Amino acid sequence: MSWHIFLSTMCWHSTNSLLNELYAVDNSEPHFRVSDYDPRRTKAFHSFHHHRYVINREILDTDVVISLPKLKTHEKVGITCGLKGFVGAVGHKDCLAHHRFGSPCVGGDEYPDGSRISLLLSRFHDYVQGQEPKRPFQGVLHVADQFLRRGTRLVGLVQAGAWSGNDTAWRMALDLSRILHYADSSGRMQNAIQRRHLSLIDGVIGGEENGPLSPRPADCGTLIFSDNVAAGDSVACRLMGYDIDRVPIVREAFRKMRYPIADSMDMQNPICWNGRQVQEGDIPVVLHRPFLPPIGWREHLISKA
Repeated sequence: MSWHIFLSTMCWHSTNSLLNELYAVDNSEPHFRVSDYDPRRTKAFHSFHHHRYVINREILDTDVVISLPKLKTHEKVGITCGLKGFVGAVGHKDCLAHHRFGSPCVGGDEYPDGSRISLLLSRFHDYVQGQEPKRPFQGVLHVADQFLRRGTRLVGLVQAGAWSGNDTAWRMALDLSRILHYADSSGRMQNAIQRRHLSLIDGVIGGEENGPLSPRPADCGTLIFSDNVAAGDSVACRLMGYDIDRVPIVREAFRKMRYPIADSMDMQNPICWNGRQVQEGDIPVVLHRPFLPPIGWREHLISKA
């Protein structure tokens, strides 16, 4: 495994499955995608057993990282609180693999079935994003692409990895979390955690349904503070009425791994809830019902919440 460093940003290159979550979903020719970006640019960062993340140097020069996320849903990973917030540390969005092209039957996780309409729309989107900006009629192509994508959303078709079968986005977020926990200021991964992480989740007004871009306000009147980002997100799941075992970005943060983000024992520590100590299982659902999930997560989260 090697780490490559640039002057203005830091770029990690991993070919080790123990250090990189995306390694686990590589196939002979993975097609990682970032919506509305040229797929060739993303391929330069993520291809078969070759994964790189560009990190802002200022983040690695800090001693403490304070996350201030909203308590809300996310169409690609279920919820977006502290762990998903680590995507804000990157210097180039091209390296944020959001999903893989196509349906699971072809090694992708962009949408849940092999619909020919979805496949054609995805190919058209790739074609439009891969064109030179000043090419004739490029503006018309972009308008057509956006019109088609909004139309498919209105009729309920899943697109751009916005469903519970997305097995890419949560892995990318946890990769970044591990880098920000263990990389020192020179860009080298160390065995010990290099900086403290504090998380203050704002749930005074939360967001449900189609987050993160179009959530519906949820009056929760809640604040969550934790010095363990994963533990804070786990409590957030409980408050939202979700089983953390159904939310990979939270569940997998407690898995045993090289450079661990959290440990299962972390959730055995007492939790202070309105001035009294409780266990995680005693935390009430803040809305007295589960948060309404994004469309692509409804059956997955509500059915066993």
